[in-house]
Amino acid sequence: MKTNVYKLSLIIFYMKKKSREEISDLILSFLEDKPLSIQQISENVGSNWMTVNQILEQLKSEGKVKEVVATDKIKIFRRANYPVFYGVPIRKEIRNKTLFIASEIVKEWKEKNGELPLNTTLQKVTVEIIKKCNLNLPVLPLHYGLVTALAIKPEEQIDKIYEWTGQPERNVIIKKIKEEVPKHVNNASEEEDLQYLNHNLNLFKARKEIIKVFKNESAKADKNKLKKWLLNMSLFFPTENLEIYNLFDRYLFCSTILLNTKSPEKNVYEIKETFNIVWDLVTTEMFLREAKIFVHREDMQLFDLIMGFHLDSKINTVEERITNLEYSVNAVKPEEIETPMDKESMEIRRILAEGAEEE
Repeated sequence: MKTNVYKLSLIIFYMKKKSREEISDLILSFLEDKPLSIQQISENVGSNWMTVNQILEQLKSEGKVKEVVATDKIKIFRRANYPVFYGVPIRKEIRNKTLFIASEIVKEWKEKNGELPLNTTLQKVTVEIIKKCNLNLPVLPLHYGLVTALAIKPEEQIDKIYEWTGQPERNVIIKKIKEEVPKHVNNASEEEDLQYLNHNLNLFKARKEIIKVFKNESAKADKNKLKKWLLNMSLFFPTENLEIYNLFDRYLFCSTILLNTKSPEKNVYEIKETFNIVWDLVTTEMFLREAKIFVHREDMQLFDLIMGFHLDSKINTVEERITNLEYSVNAVKPEEIETPMDKESMEIRRILAEGAEEE
């Protein structure tokens, strides 16, 4: 009899209507672990979809949550302070271990140098510790080289305390941090160069050289250098995603032709802007592809939705920009190609001539 009364009291307790404040607290509590869709949040909280959606919109306006995916069919939210790039659902244990290393690096850096490390410096040092200690933590390619999976901010880590469990022991990590910190400088560009050299990141080296050329106002004088580095990049370009590889191939073709015209400066801005968008797509895809191995099996569907959302929108943008470059190429007449009769220029002139005949 007592058991039945207890069960009944539990049922009544859970059936009791929750206030909006209680639902808000529950939503934030569930999102502490990982991003979730509205449907998942609704099921966890025990409230209907419409109520949860309204409260999420309120929390978004208060800056407490952000959308990771927003389409007509699905919305996925994360806490505003969820630290993983692109909202990838990575286990809390992995996040905390990465944050432990970053926090200890910030403290050591502050003690040795009297200042906080830059974001880039912190990322690069953290990557070195993960690699040198053979830790099973994410080290992933992103826009400026290898990074952790987390957007770590030094000012947020200086007073944080995280626990370390597992091998190697905590004191081994601390010792390696003390050895590593003096090898680095608080200069983002130098830290990038050091990492590219140490880890043979030739794709990223090529990108940095291309950016240097774009910053030079004398675009016409540097067009050969730009062509050289674009071709170099093609040698190291990842081929795992053929759709993205083909987009880059089209970009390379268009850029080469436009840079071989008598007035290349007319198209340099469009070539530069398209390059930046292509690079964003390429490195986002690389990051997400390699991050997948750190996603728990039960979160794989969630991850696929996040990855698809980010890549589809970026692919559409790149496709539009490359199509604009192709219009510019189609408008080039054979006589506008610069006069040098080297093999490359002759081939470009032949292609343009064939295109003119077809029209």
